[in-house]
Amino acid sequence: MAIATNDAGESLKDPQFSTTIERADGLIIVTPQYNHGYPGLLKHVLDTCLKE
Repeated sequence: MAIATNDAGESLKDPQFSTTIERADGLIIVTPQYNHGYPGLLKHVLDTCLKE
């Protein structure tokens, strides 16, 4: 099995969730604090779905 080293988690991206997030005018997230920040998995999901 070949693993792409530059895909940055794109293969795990949910197309329906990504489309919904891209069409949204805003996003409110309520999550518990983890080491004075938000959880790493949440950061990864947002990084792969949102354009800067």
